[in-house]
Amino acid sequence: MSIINQAESSAPKALIVDDSLTQRLLLNHMLDQLGYEVTAAKDGQEAINLFDPEQVDVIFMDIEMPIMDGIEATRIIRRTLAERFIPIIFITGGDSDKYLDQCIEVGGSDFIKKPFNANVLSAKTRSLLKIKQLYNEQMRQKAKIEAFQEQETQEHEAAAAVYENIVSTGYMQSPNLHSALSPMSKFNGDLLLCAYTPADKLNVLLGDFTGHGITASLASAPAAEIFYGMTAKGFGIREITAEINFKLQKLLPVNMFLAATLACLDRENHNLSTITCGLPEHLLFCTESGDIKTIPSNNLPLGIIESHDLQLVENHHHVRSSQQLIMFTDGVIETENDHGQAFDMIGVRDCLSLGRESCFDNILQALDAHRGQQAQQDDITLVRLSCDFSAEKWGLHELHNKPVHIEPSSWKTSSTMDFNTLKRLNPVPALVSSLMEIQGLTPFRESIFLVVTELFVNALEHGLLNLNSNLKFSADGFAQFFDLKQQRLEQLSEGSIKLIFTHAPYNNGGKLTIRVQDTGEGFEPKNISSPLIDNQQYSGRGLELVKTICDSLEYTDGGRQATAVFIWQND
Repeated sequence: MSIINQAESSAPKALIVDDSLTQRLLLNHMLDQLGYEVTAAKDGQEAINLFDPEQVDVIFMDIEMPIMDGIEATRIIRRTLAERFIPIIFITGGDSDKYLDQCIEVGGSDFIKKPFNANVLSAKTRSLLKIKQLYNEQMRQKAKIEAFQEQETQEHEAAAAVYENIVSTGYMQSPNLHSALSPMSKFNGDLLLCAYTPADKLNVLLGDFTGHGITASLASAPAAEIFYGMTAKGFGIREITAEINFKLQKLLPVNMFLAATLACLDRENHNLSTITCGLPEHLLFCTESGDIKTIPSNNLPLGIIESHDLQLVENHHHVRSSQQLIMFTDGVIETENDHGQAFDMIGVRDCLSLGRESCFDNILQALDAHRGQQAQQDDITLVRLSCDFSAEKWGLHELHNKPVHIEPSSWKTSSTMDFNTLKRLNPVPALVSSLMEIQGLTPFRESIFLVVTELFVNALEHGLLNLNSNLKFSADGFAQFFDLKQQRLEQLSEGSIKLIFTHAPYNNGGKLTIRVQDTGEGFEPKNISSPLIDNQQYSGRGLELVKTICDSLEYTDGGRQATAVFIWQND
């Protein structure tokens, strides 16, 4: 709303306050000659009663008056004006110094002595009205700025809420994840995401965008959308990383990128997989032995190069429940003390040796002490990912969700992937997602995803790639197995895998038959399967879990065909 409602082109309006009729008439005449519209009052109280800030541009105020003098009247008028400015010129006799301090204190703008001089009167009023005009313009600009700031604050609050909803979806679902985030501003340039796959693997993304504040935070939205969407469909961290890079490479300006680590904690195989792109090296710490393994940062940040040039190095570690993955953005190790010395990796490692169970808190306390009184120069994020696979810690999802009543239908679909397709992508998430569009199966998504994944992986690893699971019987061999898998997959020049899904009504529900065929040399399924109970090996639990989920599982054609039957019922 405008401070001034009166048009600038209208005649200025004056209020004369004087107990002398003669002085009022004389001043009225002079102001009339100058083009003023004049209102007069005989004392301070009458002036207050007549005063309308919308109808007065300047006030001529006598000092000594009956009922209420000019000093008190001016004090009251100024209180009513708030941030408005109306010049008040005090009318004095010979001795103006007597009242000088009081007049200034209550907000007097100037003095005019009796008898009045027309030239002096004209000059003073012109000058004060110009000041009034400038002041009001300043108030208008101030009001605009305040309105803009209020709008900006509201937009920032809304953006912060949207950002929080985008990046925090499902974050607190995992008790395995413990973190400390210290952004430089309301909007965090660091990013921490966490979600479970349908196969009950835990995916984590730690990221650090170049820059700080709202610009960096806005770039988090597409990364979070891809991460949560692809994790929910069951894609692995390699596919997720590649898709985030593809999206950011198209969206981000040339000078902006995402340094990130994607980690996958596999409860079934006790495996930790990581892809680190531009973040500092991470540490795999054992609270029992105190051993520290370095997980290197051996990939470029995301959003820099095009996807067809992206060559991702994935690290695999067999882990125990006593181990923790310590991850952090560069704001941690680059924090400087009063002498300009960085906290560095040495500071992190020293904290791990101080107390094994309290290592996370040790790092935070040491980092705070190191920084001292120095201002924070970067977003800081520290993460501890516990490899504790106990059901209480893990928060294991139910494999069978409560079904809803669906009328089952009959259908059949199949898909064949040749060796070129198998090199580029994992077809399971997309296939299972398409199956979920078919009535009746949605409540059993996690179970079906686990079954299809296990059968497909066995067909690929043991059928086409001819890998031996005995490699996974040691911690070192576990990592070797994944390296060898990647090598043979890159060298694959023939072969295919076919998945056939058949569904039919059955009793009060339906029967889904899953058939996986490969063109490899075949294998003996019993050699890669062992009972779930008391299984301390690094592999072999997958097929046994499939058997517990499905009503039947059969391998034929020398291990080249697996047929699983999954029966579901309405309540």
